[in-house]
Amino acid sequence: MQTLLKKWWVILIQGILMILLAFLVMSNPISTLAGISFWISTLVILIGAFGVAWWFNSPREERETSTLIWSIVTVLVGILMTAKLNITMITLSVLFGIMLLANGYHLVKNGWESRAQGNQAWLVIVVGVLSIICGLMSVFNVSLGAVAISTLLGYQLLLAGIALIILAFMKKRVGSKLEKAAEQIRSKYS
Repeated sequence: MQTLLKKWWVILIQGILMILLAFLVMSNPISTLAGISFWISTLVILIGAFGVAWWFNSPREERETSTLIWSIVTVLVGILMTAKLNITMITLSVLFGIMLLANGYHLVKNGWESRAQGNQAWLVIVVGVLSIICGLMSVFNVSLGAVAISTLLGYQLLLAGIALIILAFMKKRVGSKLEKAAEQIRSKYS
């Protein structure tokens, strides 16, 4: 407990670094999308490799040929994704755009059905239309998709960094209060 409360400055540094990373991510959208694509490709390779390793380490009666074939195909797809990173980037941008389109449709549909309930419904409709526009841009333009993905990721990192800084100062305050309380207890019973 003492170590946990005294290391508040580590969390502060993490928060500051996360904010710096947020600005780096948002200022380099293509590099961010390439990095995300690379890590997803690496994860696909690892998932397939673990499947192959599991198959060889399983008892013979538990081995299924289809599991081995699927794992080998997964490794090959991961290698292909890594070798053709630009195709992976396009795919991620298109998938992100499709997700935005689906979200936008859902918002517009529900907002339209709720429009009799007040002005909030129109706000939902506007946000839905903006989501549809961003989704179409992301599907048809990889650069804009990269900007959208890196901006959302950057904002998430920024908010997480701010939250970590707030947490660090909260821990510092709690730690100093606990130290004062412990000192009062020691002096009372000494």
